[in-house]
Amino acid sequence: MEEKGRETMKKRMAAIKQVLMKEVPVCRLAFWGLVVAFCVSCCINLVQLDRWNASRELSLAGSYSTNAYWRSYIVFDKNGNYCKYNQKEGLLEEGTYEASGGNQYHLEGNAGESGDILLVKDGVYYTDQDGSLTYASKFSDIPTFVGNWTLEWEGW
Repeated sequence: MEEKGRETMKKRMAAIKQVLMKEVPVCRLAFWGLVVAFCVSCCINLVQLDRWNASRELSLAGSYSTNAYWRSYIVFDKNGNYCKYNQKEGLLEEGTYEASGGNQYHLEGNAGESGDILLVKDGVYYTDQDGSLTYASKFSDIPTFVGNWTLEWEGW
């Protein structure tokens, strides 16, 4: 009787082992399928993010400042006007700007000054009449005046 019990137990263990051996590959297949699906999903999300970033158009309107000791500020509005000022001397330059292709703009000051602007992701590079190149980082998408100099520019 005891031998029959052992034989039955061996048969049951063999049957359980056989079932487990069949289910393990299915589990592994499901696991790797999920891993592949996750990787494909991540790749699709990265492609969509890249397309979204590429489609965003840069806007010149806003406020920019240099990091020099006496910071110069440049403010552009959406109507094609700009002004350049600092806290020590007040208004340095005022005028209009117009697009000259791509992310490039041409400045024409009211007092005859001229210059060019190259719009980049985080700011602008601009050249003065003397040809010097200066970088100004964007700190606001809204034309903002810093200090008490706004009284000079009533048209803004």
